[in-house]
Order: sequence, then C-alpha cells, then structure tokens
Amino acid sequence: MSARIPAALLAFFLSARLTASAQDRPAFSGADRETSAALTRIVQAAIARGLPADHIVSKVQFALVVHAPPARILETARAVADRLEASRSAIADDTLSADIAAGEEALSFKISKGILTRIHRAAPNRPIAVPIGLLTQLVANDVPADHAGDIVIKMVRGGATPKQFADLGNDVNSDVQRGARGAESADIRLRGLTPLLSPGGSVTTGDFGATSPAASAPRKP
Repeated sequence: MSARIPAALLAFFLSARLTASAQDRPAFSGADRETSAALTRIVQAAIARGLPADHIVSKVQFALVVHAPPARILETARAVADRLEASRSAIADDTLSADIAAGEEALSFKISKGILTRIHRAAPNRPIAVPIGLLTQLVANDVPADHAGDIVIKMVRGGATPKQFADLGNDVNSDVQRGARGAESADIRLRGLTPLLSPGGSVTTGDFGATSPAASAPRKP
C-alpha cells in the first residue's frame, strides 16, 4: 500500500535519550507494571549490545499511544531490537545510531539487508540515514525494493544533496497520491535529476546524516 502521510525521518528519533546507567530506566507511560518491567529488560539489553535503544522506546511509545495489547507491545519491542541488530550487521558495526535506526525502519518494510549493505558500500565512511530514508519511502510507494535501491545508489554515487533526496521522495509521494504508479514516478523524477548529478558516478563526499534535511519516510511500529 502506498504511503499517504509520510513522517520526516527525524521523527523516528523523538524520544528521551537513554544511557547505560541502571538509574536511567525508561518510563513507559500506559504500560502495566509487568509489561513495563519486561520492556525495560529489552531496552537495557539493547543498550548493553550498543544499539540505539531510544529507537525502541520511540516505537514502543507509539504502540502504547494506540493502546496495543501488552503481548503486541512486547512483540514490537523485541522485533525492533532484532531489526536494529540486523541493520547494524548489514551496514557495519561502527555505524552511527541514526543509520542503524534508519536501517531498522527499512527492514520493517521487508527491504533486504543486502540492499542496505549496497548503499553502505556506495557511501563508505559517510552517514547514510537520509539515503536509507528515501529507500524506505520509495518502497512504501510501491517501488520494488531492488529498483528503489538502484535509484538511491545512483543518487549517492552521483553526489545528490540531502535536499535532492528529500525532494525526490516527496515528489514521488505526491505523484502516487494523485494516482501515479510509484516505479514510473520514481524513474521520471530520477531522469529529471540525473543531469544535476556527477556524470562519472564517482563523487565520494557529502553528508547524508539525519541532522541534514532528510527525505521523508513512513513509519511502522
């Protein structure tokens, strides 16, 4: 199903920052005592593994807001933690937290780890949260994952700016809302952008971090 109301990539990280200190246990408003204790254990285990546990908290808080049953909330927390681990393994152990969280979001849309690895290899030693955010948005708009990955990698190698990533994703989303097919829209929008990219596809500079203007992307709990 096409994404109708995409959320900005930075919204994925709107939660209290956590530390490994036992005194800094997250509070899960709306959860019963047993569920809250189980969630705390999941979050603390993620912290111990060096994962961005605040991303788990953010998704759990969303599940609590929509009054998901306790079993579903715990399932969500465990699934997010597992996808964070898978994301990190796909895009390097020392990857920035924002990149790992963006990768988790992509994995939640059934995008393969292999595509994340390809994007990472196209932009070695650079933050890639924004390109992965575009990947997720394209897939949510019915662009096949492999094709979406090719588009993102072409943009990365061509030195696309964060704004160009954002504009392409938002334009495709608008086209789909007006009835266009996602893949066709993405191809047309990319053709319009291609003359502005590096013709040799060898650009290796640029900052795609989540602190830059980010491509919009949908969100799954």
